[in-house]
Amino acid sequence: MRDKRVIREIVPWEESRSFFYWRLRRKLLESKVAERVEAASSGGPHRHCHTMEMLRQWFIEDRGENQRFLWEQDKPVVEWLEEQVSKNSCMLFVLCQEWLATLAKLGHA
Repeated sequence: MRDKRVIREIVPWEESRSFFYWRLRRKLLESKVAERVEAASSGGPHRHCHTMEMLRQWFIEDRGENQRFLWEQDKPVVEWLEEQVSKNSCMLFVLCQEWLATLAKLGHA
């Protein structure tokens, strides 16, 4: 699992259930957001790695630079993604479109 980048380190057995619960929720939400971004991109140039980088940057901007380390933890990211998807879905799509427009300009420059 470490080779596939599902985990970053060995997970103690006692913590494994909680760890994988939050890891799975995070991956499912990231996939959901990535699908929405692709749908909003109208067939423009887009990659999954760009979406993940975009989400990481939004997380840091929203939470603040001093909480950058939380991106490496699944539970805070899940809570943030759920908040973004449920409360600010319109803002999320506007930001997606702006980000994709920027990527397209950089790709054609």
